[in-house]
Amino acid sequence: MYFEKREGRPFYEKYAWAYDLIISRNQREECAFIEKVLADFGIGRGAAILDAGCGTGYYSVELMQRGFRVTGVDRASQLLTLARKKAAAAGLEIPFDDGDILTLNVDRRYDAVLCRGVLNDLVEEHDRIQVFRSFAAVLRIGGALILDVRDWEKTVKTKSSEPVFRKKVDVDGNILEFTATSELDPTNRLLRVHEMHKYRDDESRYDFTMKCWTKQELAANMNAAGFGEIGFFDSYTPQSAPEKTDRIVAMGVLVRA
Repeated sequence: MYFEKREGRPFYEKYAWAYDLIISRNQREECAFIEKVLADFGIGRGAAILDAGCGTGYYSVELMQRGFRVTGVDRASQLLTLARKKAAAAGLEIPFDDGDILTLNVDRRYDAVLCRGVLNDLVEEHDRIQVFRSFAAVLRIGGALILDVRDWEKTVKTKSSEPVFRKKVDVDGNILEFTATSELDPTNRLLRVHEMHKYRDDESRYDFTMKCWTKQELAANMNAAGFGEIGFFDSYTPQSAPEKTDRIVAMGVLVRA
């Protein structure tokens, strides 16, 4: 289940402070695309957005600076601590709540939900269905859902040719080494990942499983939860060559409760 994948993982706990050093994304460019998509759905600045699985808060801060009202939610307390510090440094008041995307607070309603990458952690079929019901429950009719996940077929290609990801960063004169080795399970459409953080005299290892998605499964689960006008991109930067990404960016509008 989702919470089992988020708890205990050094990347979200002991090495949460290194998350932004290892995972590099162009948040400003991607948020510009998100803003444009929301505008196409009639959702402009001032709208309330839930950043579901907000991590260290980069997207929450960027979207808040663009004039949206953002709330972040995540189960990893260490990542939330970093998110709060990031917002404070930017002079922003952003609520960052400890919560599970499978059971969101239905007492609040949002104009849009953003969920980046987290859905790959959902392995059980009932969770992969329930999460869209959870998103629908906190959206107003006409609200938008924007998400990204790993595309199974493209992940097979990328991880078959490059199963190991390594990154080294200099942290105040000490080298932090991160290695993630991926193994494909084609029968179950799973990605089994072995992570290693090495820093100073510490070496932390962690194994976990992700389940990739297909556009067909996403569309079916979104439709079942009440979403329509569903569209897909290969990335948040559509000008990128499709063969260079293993992601699906999906979006839809809540058309029925």
